[in-house]
Amino acid sequence: EITGRSGVSYIRTIRVTLIATGSVWKYHDGGTSQGTAWRELGFNDDAWKSGPAELGFDEGDEATLVNGGPAGARFPTIYFRHKFRVPDPSIFDSLLIRLRRDDGAVVYLNGVEVFRSNMLDGTISYTTLSDGTTDSETAFYPKEIAPEELLAGDNVVAVEVHQAAVDSSDLSFEL
Repeated sequence: EITGRSGVSYIRTIRVTLIATGSVWKYHDGGTSQGTAWRELGFNDDAWKSGPAELGFDEGDEATLVNGGPAGARFPTIYFRHKFRVPDPSIFDSLLIRLRRDDGAVVYLNGVEVFRSNMLDGTISYTTLSDGTTDSETAFYPKEIAPEELLAGDNVVAVEVHQAAVDSSDLSFEL
């Protein structure tokens, strides 16, 4: 809070980017279920591939090409992880997630689901398809969340991107 000369108080919001567009992500595109442990901060993703966002295939704007599986039999889910540090999570009033996904996605912060986009309610598994195709392959879908899952020190955002159909022509991801 800042108080001006007239005695009027002002609140100043400062935006801090925790994960920039174009950041390097770890990803698993091997065509197998990763269960649920991959969402957690302590998961060992050393064997996973990595590359800068945008990640995906067959759209022409990818910085990193991922393996989506054979045409006509696409992998239903590709997994992404990004670690980042937060010295003091108490300074945040809210977090804004901006997600680009084709077709649907579920976002986890330190193992807790915080955002579901173009996915049905209920349990999500490797074979779960998205709730239809995407309205835009270039739009960022925003979601404001409480910062309660942020930790002092290391944190991880884990995202599973789901195809709308096994014969999908493309996939994209950026956060």
